[in-house]
This record gives sequence, structure tokens and C-alpha cells, in this order.
Amino acid sequence: MSALLSQKLTPELCEQIRVLLVEDNLSMRTLILTVLRMLGIPNVKGAASTEQAMVELEMQEPDIALVDCDNDPKEGPRFIHEMRRVDNGRHAELPVILLSAYADRQMVERARSAGANDLLVKPFSPRVLLQHIAYVMENPRATVQAESYIGPDRRQQMDENFKGDERRGVEGDGDSGETGGEENGEAAAEPAGEESEAQEETG
Repeated sequence: MSALLSQKLTPELCEQIRVLLVEDNLSMRTLILTVLRMLGIPNVKGAASTEQAMVELEMQEPDIALVDCDNDPKEGPRFIHEMRRVDNGRHAELPVILLSAYADRQMVERARSAGANDLLVKPFSPRVLLQHIAYVMENPRATVQAESYIGPDRRQQMDENFKGDERRGVEGDGDSGETGGEENGEAAAEPAGEESEAQEETG
């Protein structure tokens, strides 16, 4: 487990955390990398494929992973499922946020079954992205390791302690734009634990 988990995500900690971003779309990958830099998170590895992401995991242990699944809705969850089994569960406790433009029940179930800690729905603002990163970093969930599942305890509600904005465009939101979508007011956050069962390098 990362030594940075359970600590408040201060600006100083943002400079230390290591992020793995898995996004096959070059424009979107560049945009998210830029947003993370703007948020004060410079240590980001960008992977254009899940295969490249597995190589990056061997080279460096990240503190959190952001995994997009829009090109293939099954690929992101499949990557999380396989990643958590590498080297006898070496990445079993790695916090993972799945990024998707969809938040239907099927996607929520895929994310939860694969072992994602959170599901962040596009489009999202920089502030909402930071809130979700802070939430999963500051509130690590107990890890379950079983024959058919390795990952955060699905019986815990993912949004139990989440205090961030659930939608873009709420009153008082001073952000000037969104990341990953075109429609204003799109849902920005959807907990992956809805029910009680519940190479581009920046430096």
C-alpha cells in the first residue's frame, strides 16, 4: 500500500503522488495530463494502451491510477481485474478511478466487479477530478483477496464520506470548463458502489 494513502491531499502531497493515466485517445490523454499539472500534480505517466500501462506498472509503483474505458467499455474493467492479480496481488490495494462517459447500471457493475474504487463520469471539471482523487486517496477501503475477486471491499459504500460536488454547474462553482465532454450540466460523479454489495511522461 502507498505510504501516501489516508493522508490529507495537501498541495505538498499533490507534488509527491505518482499517477498512472491509461487513456488511448491522444487528445484526451494530453488534456487530462495538462489538467493534472494545473492541479499541482506533476508526476504522471501516460499510457496509450492497457499493455503499455502494465509495462509502466513494472517500472514504477503509482499511488493512484486513472483508467479510461470509453473506446472499449470492457477493456478498462478487464485491465483493473488483471492488474490486481499481477505478482500475487502486488497492486491489490492500488486506488483506481475508472473514467467513462457513461454511468448506466451495466457500467457501474463492471467497475465494481473489476475492483475499481470509483467511477468518474465525463465531462468533469478540474475541481471535481481533484475531489475524486482526494477522496480515494484519503479514504482507502479494506482490500478483499479471493479466488474470483481482488480489490476494495464491495460491501462498503464508495460515496459514504464523499463531500465533493456531485454535478457540474452547481451554484458557486467557479471552474471555467469541463474535461472530457461537451454538454454542460452532465453528471460529474457517479459512485461505483451504488448498491450495498457494493509514452507520455510529464515531469
